[in-house]
Amino acid sequence: MAKRIDPADRRKQLVEAAFRVIVDRGSTGARISDVAARAKVAPSLVTYYFPSRDDLVLEATRHGVDRFFEQQSAFLARIEDPWERLEAAITGAMPDNARDPDWIVLLEFWTTALRRGSLQTVAALFQTRVRAQYAAIIESGAASGRFAPTAPSEDIAASIIGMIDGLTLRVILNDPAIDPQGVARLVIGYARLAVGVADREGVP
Repeated sequence: MAKRIDPADRRKQLVEAAFRVIVDRGSTGARISDVAARAKVAPSLVTYYFPSRDDLVLEATRHGVDRFFEQQSAFLARIEDPWERLEAAITGAMPDNARDPDWIVLLEFWTTALRRGSLQTVAALFQTRVRAQYAAIIESGAASGRFAPTAPSEDIAASIIGMIDGLTLRVILNDPAIDPQGVARLVIGYARLAVGVADREGVP
């Protein structure tokens, strides 16, 4: 008799399969049958857990975002200096290359959200989560005296995110004039000025 799979484990299996399918085919090209084939299950099982494709796209995106935050948070927690932590947060957010899977799924999600009001709410929550991470680092640096911010932490965080999102799109689209390392340098240059470390002793 075949071994029963725990519903939570099965759901995770399907979400991971959907994530990979979206990376390969895009959210508009991803079909339930593709996810089923990747997970080696019947299509009816996918629709049992995810009645609509939007549900599946949302969960696949959440999977990517949660994984990124878990890894990023664990890494940043080991860095004591606020500037080094902020620099690492920016560098860690950069796409590895034009086929970076996390960014491809996130951009696909945003494209779908343009036509789905319910998904726009979720997209805004994701952005709030990212902004809070950067704002917390900036506020920590200001409290310790390491930073002398030139604007409210939320404003600086929003600007950093806007730069990362816009420049990453160019990387994903294979713009020959820019690369991931170039994006990181541009954003870090802005952050250095915005948090007021450019002329402070000991900052490289």
